[in-house]
Formats: sequence, structure tokens, C-alpha cells
Amino acid sequence: FFEHLNELSRVTMSRVANLCIVRKALAREDTLFHPSEEATHMYIVALGRLKYVRIERCGTELGTEAVDKGEDWIAEPVLWIVSWPHIGRLTAMSESDFLCVSPRAFGEVVALNPSAYVFAQSYCRNFVTWLCSTSPEELSDISQGELIGNRIRCFMGQESLPVKSEMTDSVSKTKAMFSKTRLTGSRIFSG
Repeated sequence: FFEHLNELSRVTMSRVANLCIVRKALAREDTLFHPSEEATHMYIVALGRLKYVRIERCGTELGTEAVDKGEDWIAEPVLWIVSWPHIGRLTAMSESDFLCVSPRAFGEVVALNPSAYVFAQSYCRNFVTWLCSTSPEELSDISQGELIGNRIRCFMGQESLPVKSEMTDSVSKTKAMFSKTRLTGSRIFSG
């Protein structure tokens, strides 16, 4: 998304870099977030290695995955929907450094440029459609670039994304959870 946004509008991407991003450091074994905490930023790993543990509401650990610099990003839904509760725990395995993207500032900055705004609206619509069609058991705070590159291209309109028709009950429940998109509040996600 950010690479395409940069190609579309270098000015917008420069504003995002200057106005929407702060750095955050974690020491080894520090935890960035816990399950059920409200996400405040999308995170891009700039340095380090982390461990993500997906945890059920009852406290059962479902699985562990490594989160690495250069391939993974964290809590992307917070950019596109008003509320994203973390569904796992993220802990630094080594000293780590993040780029933290503020969703509110991001929405305001992207809304300034008409072509960036239209692009972000389209991506948001596709992302939220995918999010609503995904069963809660399949959701994660972590986006692993090597695994979801095709999906991201679909969100940008470069490929078609199949929707799982057998998940209609799950879709209805998830849509209720994600009934408001963040761009509604900042003008980006309306429509």
C-alpha cells in the first residue's frame, strides 16, 4: 500500500512520513501489546525480532509466530476501522524499533490529496470487505508480507479477490463488529 501511495503522490507520502509516524523502541522481552487492548497505531518493524502469540478470549494460546524486520507489519486494521482490539501478545525477542503510524493523522493527511484519497478509499473498502469475510479464528494482528502479497494487490484493484461464500454467518457477525470504518471519521472511508 505505502509503496503504491508513494508512486501515486510523493507529497502525500512525505506528509505521512513527517506527520503520521513516530518511532518506538522496545528492550528485549518488553511487550508491545496484550490481547483485548485497543490498538492505537499500525506498526512497522524497523529493527529486531519479535514473538507474536495469538490468544483466545478464554486465555488459551493458539499459536506463535516470528515477526521480522522488513517483511511483517502489525495491526493494519487500525488504519481502516475505528476500533481494533488486539487478539494476541507481541513481545520483543531482541532490542526492537518500530515505525508507529497514527491512524487519525494518516486519515487526515491522505484526505488532503484527491488521488491519494480515492486510492485509500478503494483499498479500505476492499480491506474491510476481506476483514468481514474472514472468520474470527483466522484473524491476526500480524500481516506477513510474504504470505499476503497477492491479497494486498487485490485490495489495490490489481487482481480480483474471491470472497468465501460459505462464511455468511461469520460475515454478518464480523460486519457488526466492524460497522464503522476509520475513514468515515476522517472523510477517507465514507461512501
